[in-house]
Amino acid sequence: FEKNGEIKTITKKDGLPNNRIRFSYRDAKGLLWIGTTAGPALYTSNKVINIPDEMLPNTFPLCILRDSKENLWIGTDGGGVAKLSVNENKNGRFSFTLESVYNNENGLDGNIIFRVTEDGAGNLWFATSAGLTLYKDEKFYSANNSIGYADEQIFNVIPDAFGNMWIIAPQELFLVP
Repeated sequence: FEKNGEIKTITKKDGLPNNRIRFSYRDAKGLLWIGTTAGPALYTSNKVINIPDEMLPNTFPLCILRDSKENLWIGTDGGGVAKLSVNENKNGRFSFTLESVYNNENGLDGNIIFRVTEDGAGNLWFATSAGLTLYKDEKFYSANNSIGYADEQIFNVIPDAFGNMWIIAPQELFLVP
């Protein structure tokens, strides 16, 4: 909404990669991240800032998370996840630096990343096409065996107010205390 209460439409005409929006995500700083089928973008101060294609393993994002350390994690459809740093200068201009790309060859269970979630301890959980991966102390761990679920899709991981993790799979819902 605009300050005058009118609804604002943001499209490719305003700078989005395209008009096919897959998701939006508002981070702890209030920044709005938009995932389109042609790449992700940041919408701030009434302008669109596209994340350059060369920063991503592919340009079809499925999820975004800005963690408590202010890293930006972009999960993709088949390319794994990109970890970026987000830089804002004193004039409010943003730039991005690719820190790493992770996939099933260097830690993740699968290359399709449906969701990245941070728990209360600052650990990251990746819901992937081949199961659940935990990122703790800068290392990846497959969590499939610990939840009794082997190499199957996990669609979402949701922390609750009690420190539990709810894990959503195609046919099941798991509660991990």
